[in-house]
Amino acid sequence: LMPILTGIPIALGLDTLIRSPRPMDKAFPSRMVTVALGAVLIVATYIVGARVFGSTVGLVAAFLLAFEPNILAHSHFVTTDIGVTLFFFLAIGLSIRFFARPTRPRSVLLGLAVGYAVGAKITSLIFMTFTTIAILWQEKGPRSWKWIVKKRGVVLLGIIVTLVFLWAMYFFRSDLVIAERPDENRVSSRLLRLAGDRTIPFLAPSINILRTVPVPLGGFIALLKNNAIRAVTRGGARGAWYGMLGAIAVKTPIPLILLFIVGLCTSGKLSEFKKRRLSLFGTIPIIILAVSIGLGVAPLVRFA
Repeated sequence: LMPILTGIPIALGLDTLIRSPRPMDKAFPSRMVTVALGAVLIVATYIVGARVFGSTVGLVAAFLLAFEPNILAHSHFVTTDIGVTLFFFLAIGLSIRFFARPTRPRSVLLGLAVGYAVGAKITSLIFMTFTTIAILWQEKGPRSWKWIVKKRGVVLLGIIVTLVFLWAMYFFRSDLVIAERPDENRVSSRLLRLAGDRTIPFLAPSINILRTVPVPLGGFIALLKNNAIRAVTRGGARGAWYGMLGAIAVKTPIPLILLFIVGLCTSGKLSEFKKRRLSLFGTIPIIILAVSIGLGVAPLVRFA
């Protein structure tokens, strides 16, 4: 998704308006798309903070985000970071609203936000799954599954909107899930041999169908498949679990850490509703950190 969004100014020919001998300057229109997404992220942070904790908290949160070094560093490069951060944040905020009062408009907005987040970066699907489960559990408790069954109509509507949006990214094409490639060592070829050796029912026909029959969202399913195979065959995490914690400690400004500690110490004065929301928003980063460590995400420090 991000290459499409940042490529729109180039497709419109805006790069031809820039007169510069340096080729990198031609990317200025695309970089402005990233800047715009960063600005929307700041506004969204204020809106969510103001609605949950009050306008003062929303304003302080937006101010801190606007001058946070990592946001400043990433919000002017043509990368996926700011885009996926914005769309993931919107999906989280809209999911909280949806679970509080599920309506069709909220379901459609949530479906679009999830589609944008997953389209911006495929790993958002994993993070979104775990965070959605956490939000649903905190909002509905042990009755979560009963709530899903009861509200299955609006839940299904949001899922359909997400799938249609992702399919639109592939221009509504039907693609093969397993592309034809003469390689005896690829996973599908090994599974076919395994099916022949052990006579596993339905395995060989299923693989042959995925190899020969184009299906809607086939390109997206293939992307999921390839990422899953890489994660499994990579042989575990690429770094020790404390490497991610160390990267966070290095990249988080000291004033922000101090404000976080002060906020925790004074949280006892909040109302019960705000305590629940604070607990929820505190749980989400822990889930993201745990999933990142489990997936073996490399703790890169690009702009330390």
